Amino acid sequence: MRKVQKWISKILFLLPIFAILTTSQGSFAQPSDIKEAVKILKSIEQRYHSIPYFSADFIQQIYPPHTTSPSSEAVGRFIFSKPCLMRWEYTSPDEQIVITYPSIGWLYSVRDKEVQVFDTTEFYKSVVARAFLKSILDSFDVIGWSVIPSDSSPQDSETIGIILKPKGDSAQIAQVELIVKKQDSQITRIIGEDLAGTRNVLIFTKQHWNNSPSPDAFMPSFSKDVTISNDKGETISYDIFMRQFQEKKGVLNCAHDSAGKK
Repeated sequence: MRKVQKWISKILFLLPIFAILTTSQGSFAQPSDIKEAVKILKSIEQRYHSIPYFSADFIQQIYPPHTTSPSSEAVGRFIFSKPCLMRWEYTSPDEQIVITYPSIGWLYSVRDKEVQVFDTTEFYKSVVARAFLKSILDSFDVIGWSVIPSDSSPQDSETIGIILKPKGDSAQIAQVELIVKKQDSQITRIIGEDLAGTRNVLIFTKQHWNNSPSPDAFMPSFSKDVTISNDKGETISYDIFMRQFQEKKGVLNCAHDSAGKK
């Protein structure tokens, strides 16, 4: 289960509707002057909630506290299918596939031919999952924003950095910064910081909207001869896994109060 725990610890507070390092430059607006940021966030929600599919290439970097160089970096592709299916295809440093449903998920390590099954109930109840599936403004307070200067073409859309703090207590997140293209409400980067000061950065490129994935994109794609472990660390057969998958994938009702019941 160590691979799953490591993956969840990296991803839990950075679900992507949000996706190089360095915090935004410029003078952040005070909380009393956040109407523009709120307007942008509402536009983001409207766009992302209106699409059935979304995919993007990503780079994920982990920065320990008080450092400017990542301790680890992963590269891959992310696919989201409405209402709440997610697929992470890691190509580097190890080839792995992670797929999540509201109450079951699995990590497939291609090289090791191992599959680790895990419960996703808490994953889907997390503050950022609620923001992703429902409303950013219901889950976060805006504590500042700024225009980020760009050295690129003047024709490029204005880029905004928005700093968010989770409402209520959160064991995972201190704050999240969204880097947004204002013109098309597209999030290109997120910088999440946990309570210890570790930063988890996701950078998104080659974003595609309404590009339907393969019908098998969210189905088990490994052979029967892999080693499969359940969330208790017990080895189970392929047939048992498939039976559990069919039972738990359920109806894709991803409401936060019912996701864990499916």
